Amino acid sequence: MDQPNGDPSNTKSSSTQTHDLICEDWQYSGANATGAGRKWKECIECESSSSRFDLPSGENDVYWFLFNIKFTVDWCIFGYPSNPDTTAASTTCGDACNNLKPMTTYQLLQTDMSLQYSYCRYGNGSFLADVANCTKCLANVPGAQVLSNYLHAMSDGCQQQPGNGTALKLDFDLFNTTSPLTTKTTSTTSPASTSTVMPTSASASTTTQPTRSNTSVKIGAGVGVPLGVVLAALVFGLLMLRSRRNRRPEPAEIDDTKGLPPPVPPEPMSEMGVGTKNLSRPHDKAVEVGNGDPRHELSI
Repeated sequence: MDQPNGDPSNTKSSSTQTHDLICEDWQYSGANATGAGRKWKECIECESSSSRFDLPSGENDVYWFLFNIKFTVDWCIFGYPSNPDTTAASTTCGDACNNLKPMTTYQLLQTDMSLQYSYCRYGNGSFLADVANCTKCLANVPGAQVLSNYLHAMSDGCQQQPGNGTALKLDFDLFNTTSPLTTKTTSTTSPASTSTVMPTSASASTTTQPTRSNTSVKIGAGVGVPLGVVLAALVFGLLMLRSRRNRRPEPAEIDDTKGLPPPVPPEPMSEMGVGTKNLSRPHDKAVEVGNGDPRHELSI
């Protein structure tokens, strides 16, 4: 912001001047950090992850992020447009970085959203081919690690070229000064693993070999469950049988006289000791035939 009470949402409230540009790592943070360095760091970090843009004009934070780091590279390495001071970066890596100067300075001071990725297209798109030598050289210069990181971010800008409403995705700490390109995440997923198509459940069952632990689980489930059911059934049967035996009632005393017919009084005995009871067969009956002689007729 040009003024302390400026409106951050107003694109006219801020501008980048050469006195805002920071060339040395120590100015961004630490005990010797400058106010200008801390302010610049805060601004660049905000723009680097912002997706904000102005709908009528197309002005966006990705454009200003790339503009600001390009301007810093041009000022600190190439002295463009009129830096009177020399830096360790310019004296040490001038030869390694000179091929980039026509690309990064091309129409730099023109505020035109259509020029957002012009440095990527300049010279038949040779920026990505030439940037590696400069980036590597700056990474080995004390105090120039952030400048090296800026060039890496510009490479990501060429590769991604996000449109309005989409932020640039950086996978490293832009202001890291201890080691080159420290990533923000600790993921160890390789590119090959992220593009691998996982097989469906049907194909996986025919191609995937079970591990030793999986095999043990399957055996325990296939044999242990039926065996447990059988043992439980046997124990339950024995308990039921024992329970029934314990509940069996004691035999009651039987009344010999209950349900029997009353005793029949003895018939008077004849002189021969034989009673007058009819001794014929139960189904035989006496009939008189003709002259009244008794005869026996067998009942059918």
